[in-house]
Amino acid sequence: MRLGTHCALVISLSLGLSASFAAAEEPEAAEEKEYSTARTMTDPRSPVEHVELTLRDAVELALRNNLDVMIERHGPLLAQEDLALAWSAYDPTLSGSYTFSNIRQQNTFALNEGATNKTTSRNGALGLSGLVPWLGATLSVNYAGSRVKTDQGSVTFSPEYESGLSFSANVPLLRGLVWNEPWTNVRIAGLSASIADEEFRGAVINTVHGTVAAYWNLVADREKLRVAIKSLETSRALLEQTRTQYEVGVKSKVEVVQAEAGVAAREFDHINAEAVYRNSQDGLVDILHGRRLTAISNIDLEPVDDPFDFQEYEVDPVIATEYAMKNRPELAQVRLVLEQQEVDLRFRKNLRLPELDFNAAYGTSAIEGKGNPDLNPLFGTPESTGGGFNDTHDDWFEKRSGRDYSVGASISIPIGNYGPRHNVTKARIQLREAKTRLAQIEQLIVFEVRTFIRLLQAAREGIDAAERQRVAAEEQLRAERIRLEHGESTPFDVLEKESELVDAEVKKIAALQTYRTAASDLDRAQATILRNHNVVIGSVAKELSELERESFAPRDLVDPLLP
Repeated sequence: MRLGTHCALVISLSLGLSASFAAAEEPEAAEEKEYSTARTMTDPRSPVEHVELTLRDAVELALRNNLDVMIERHGPLLAQEDLALAWSAYDPTLSGSYTFSNIRQQNTFALNEGATNKTTSRNGALGLSGLVPWLGATLSVNYAGSRVKTDQGSVTFSPEYESGLSFSANVPLLRGLVWNEPWTNVRIAGLSASIADEEFRGAVINTVHGTVAAYWNLVADREKLRVAIKSLETSRALLEQTRTQYEVGVKSKVEVVQAEAGVAAREFDHINAEAVYRNSQDGLVDILHGRRLTAISNIDLEPVDDPFDFQEYEVDPVIATEYAMKNRPELAQVRLVLEQQEVDLRFRKNLRLPELDFNAAYGTSAIEGKGNPDLNPLFGTPESTGGGFNDTHDDWFEKRSGRDYSVGASISIPIGNYGPRHNVTKARIQLREAKTRLAQIEQLIVFEVRTFIRLLQAAREGIDAAERQRVAAEEQLRAERIRLEHGESTPFDVLEKESELVDAEVKKIAALQTYRTAASDLDRAQATILRNHNVVIGSVAKELSELERESFAPRDLVDPLLP
C-alpha cells in the first residue's frame, strides 16, 4: 500500500533526484533490480504488512509518529506555561473583609446612663493592589465602610455611617527600578521559551536527519541483499554446470568441490545480508511508526526511491558557513542563554544599589448619621445629618468629606554590600563563559561544514571510481566465463572474478550511500534540512489554545499514545 501524504507538519520533498547513472545502466542491470527476499523473519500471529515508502513518506511519518518528537514537543508547551507563571506575579490582588460585632460592657463613664453600654457595629473593607510591570511600583486602592449603633451618652450619632476611599503608591527609585525580581523572571522566562522552541527545532532537525540516513541505509542494505542473491544464483548455476561437465568427464571432482564451496560461501553472505536488511527495516519502522514495532509485528517497508538517481551538489563553503551561522539551533540557544546572562547581570547590578522608595497616599472619608437619642444633655441636643450610608459617598464629590494626603521617601543603605558585589562578579564570569561557549560552537560549526563539504566531494568522486571498477569487474567476469566455456579456466577462477564483481557492486552501493549521507550531514550542519524537505513547525500558541479547548486528563500530555 502507499502511505498518505497528510501530516500535522507541512511536509514535501524539495530534494529532487536527478538521473546520472540510471541512463548509463545496461538493460540487464535494470532487470536485476527486480527481486524479492527469499526469507523474511515473520510471525504467524501477525500478518505481513507491505508498505511502499518514498523518502517524503518516511519524513512525514517520522514527524507524526516518532516518540522522540512527541516527547520534545512538550518542551515549548511547558516553557510557555513557565512564562505565564512569571507574568502571574503581576496579577492584581482583590481583598475584602466584613466584621459584625456586638459589645456589651459595664458602664464606667459617669456621663453615660445605665449600668451597661451596648455597641453594635458592622464594618466592611475592599481593596485592590498589584505590581506595575517593568517599573516595579506597587499601587493599591482601598475602600472601607462602617455602621455603628450605641447607647453611650457621649456619642453624637447613633447609628453612625462612615466610608472612606484611599489610594497609595510605592515607587522604587534605585534598587528594584526596572530590574526587579518579577520583571527579571519574565524576561528570563521569555528567553527560556525561545530556547525551548530552538531545542524542539533541533529535535525535529535530528529526527529528519536520522530518518533520511535510515531510509538510505535501508536502500543500501536492500541493494547489498540483491547483490548477495544474484551472487548466490550465479554460483548455483555454475555448480550445476560444473556437475554436468563432471558427469561427462570434462571437469574433475576437485572443481565440483570448489563450486560447492563457492555456493556455501555465498549462502553465508546471503544469510548475513538478509539479517542486516531486516534489522535496517526494524530500525526505520522504529523511527517512523513508534509503538507499532512490537515483538511480533511484521511491517515490510519497501523503499521506492531509486538509489542510482541522485542530485549533484555544488557547495560554496562561505555561503554554507553563513547558512549554518544563521540557522543552527545550537547557536540560537547559546545566543539566547547569553542574553539571559546579560539580563541576570543587570538584575544583580541593580541589587547593589541602596533602597530609595517614593511613597504617596491620598484618601477621603465622610460621616453621616442620626442623632443619638441617648446623648447626655451635657453634650447638647441630639442632631441628625439627615443622611444614611449612601450619602457618605455623595460627600466625597461635594467636598463635605475629610481629605488627607501624604508624600515621602525612605532610604536604606547596606554597609559593606559584599553579597551583591560578589554576585555581580559571578554573573560577569558566567557571561564570559557563555561568550566563550558561543565562540566554541561557531568554531565547531566551521569545522563541521568544511568536513562535510570535503566528504561530499570525495563521495561524488568515489561514485565515479566505483562505477569504473564495477564495469571493469563485469567485463573480467564475462571474459572468464568465455574462457571457462572453452576449457581455459576453472570454476574457482570464475568465482574469484564473480567475487570481485560483487565487491565492486557493494562499493558502488556504499559510495552512493556515502554521498547521500554526506549530503544529509551537510544539510544538518547548515540547518537547511527542514527547508529542503519543506518541514514547517507549527505555532506553540496555537497548540496551547487547542489544548485549552479540549477536555483532557493530565496523563494525556504525559503520554499522548495511551488510549
